[in-house]
Amino acid sequence: RGAGWRAGSEMSASEKGGGLKLDHVVTGLRAKHAPKEGGLPAKSTCGIVLDGVVVSIIVPGGPAWRHPWVTTEDHVAPGDIIRMVDGEAVDRKTIISKLRGEDVPGTTVKLTMQRGEEAKHECILERASMRSTMNLKDLYLAIDEMRGVASDADQLDLSVTNLLKKIDTVVEFERSTGTKLLHHVHELEVALTAGEQQRSDGAARVDTLEHEVATLRSAAPSVPPTGGAAGAAGGGG
Repeated sequence: RGAGWRAGSEMSASEKGGGLKLDHVVTGLRAKHAPKEGGLPAKSTCGIVLDGVVVSIIVPGGPAWRHPWVTTEDHVAPGDIIRMVDGEAVDRKTIISKLRGEDVPGTTVKLTMQRGEEAKHECILERASMRSTMNLKDLYLAIDEMRGVASDADQLDLSVTNLLKKIDTVVEFERSTGTKLLHHVHELEVALTAGEQQRSDGAARVDTLEHEVATLRSAAPSVPPTGGAAGAAGGGG
């Protein structure tokens, strides 16, 4: 059967041992770290749930997730140990902030990981909008649930696989345009902040120069007037 692609099969390192369901884990994490009701802890995500520095869950639809028909060596898998982020060593205290970076969708992050006894391998991910990733996660899990209620699982597997391939096309377009827009907004914010700082620095410099000019004027010796009035006074003698 084609059920090998199902979302849970690549997401949880503890699934076979009866671990928590992905949706419960992600929902719990979202509720725990959300700054306010209905909010999200960040603007961007790599789509990885960690246990310390060990990859525990790959969030469906997130940057680290892939379909089984996508065969690449440089991917993230449950059980991987993240040793470095962007070339810097990480531990359980620093890894979240390093993965988040400047928290800008569309930016990239390089992971150096250890998988069992294998040599270290690297993977470059593009951070995605967390809101978009959570929506996609819900979509993929809903599709996955269809398999459990289908009477003809093999036919449904084929139909759902074709559906997911079509969804991928839409997702790629949405993610590409959305992340580019958010990245441009971030660049604009940076430029505006820099411009405001330059304006402030310029105004301060002008104030300093005006103060220096006023100081020089007050310290300069008075000079008697010359010209027409003085000449007329001299000529009258």
